[in-house]
Amino acid sequence: LDALGTPASATLMVGDSAGDIETANTAGMRPVSVTWGYRDRADLIKAGPWRLCDRVEEIEGVLDCPGG
Repeated sequence: LDALGTPASATLMVGDSAGDIETANTAGMRPVSVTWGYRDRADLIKAGPWRLCDRVEEIEGVLDCPGG
């Protein structure tokens, strides 16, 4: 992130486990969890992601891109 000049607070980390959520939070990123991976939906919700996506297409909806 430093090399890209991007603040962690403006970065999404997409993952499929509670560990991914914890890593994103520790780094100051916003965790986006996907339900088609390693853990089931209930485990992900318990871990507290910023957003939860059930389909790949939903990830685009959480991106904060001007004109996109």
